[in-house]
Amino acid sequence: MFTLKVNKMEFYVVHTKARQESKAASNLVKQGFQVWLPYYSKERLKKKSIMLTKEPFFPGYLFVRMDLQNNNWSKINNSYGVKHLLKMNDKPVPLSKRVIKKLKLIVNGHFIKLGDSVKILKGPMINKVGTVEKLCGSERVKILFEALSGKLFTILRRVDICKI
Repeated sequence: MFTLKVNKMEFYVVHTKARQESKAASNLVKQGFQVWLPYYSKERLKKKSIMLTKEPFFPGYLFVRMDLQNNNWSKINNSYGVKHLLKMNDKPVPLSKRVIKKLKLIVNGHFIKLGDSVKILKGPMINKVGTVEKLCGSERVKILFEALSGKLFTILRRVDICKI
């Protein structure tokens, strides 16, 4: 009788040394690990000019996707730029698929906040652009529109708008 090995790839959190997220990611990729290290662009004033820099979205952390059964995860702690793999009771703790999905939505800017410009996707005001004025619970948003007659407010479901 044989047993079937199931490839169970999950995300784990790696705590990196200060400002060494890129170095840690590079070294882990060289060792065959799948790494997710999201960045965002940040404007910095340097010598009277504005420069665009890349900053880690989660400073001091990156995410490794691996199968604990088939990957030698113990070598992660000995990689350049890595402090340690987050563990509980000496075993790495995987992030749930739901948490990873939410983190990816946040990183990709899909969460709407006050002051965001949005476009309506459905209804009589389709393709109109407005500004988020109020978050009305978890499912609705109050939006301000500029119209010929002045300012117009409407409340819409979040699924009926998209951030622009």
